[in-house]
Amino acid sequence: MAEFGGGGLSGALIFPLVLYKIQDLRFEGIKMPIKASGGISSPKKVRIVKRAGADAIEIGTVLMLRPLRVWWILRRAEKIFNLEIK
Repeated sequence: MAEFGGGGLSGALIFPLVLYKIQDLRFEGIKMPIKASGGISSPKKVRIVKRAGADAIEIGTVLMLRPLRVWWILRRAEKIFNLEIK
């Protein structure tokens, strides 16, 4: 990662890689649950990772950068993944 200034990828930059890996795992026949994490910064992206094959999500960067979006993301996840968040 030195060539990119050090550290790892997170936030919006990693989202396409997350989608690719989920789709790749499902294509290869992986049946176990997959939790998507990385770049899920809007309710729309919850639906995108679900369509890619994710069974759950984890959010992180959005908590620091856009905390007001968290409620909306959780509500979308609740509907898409058939959960009840209290």
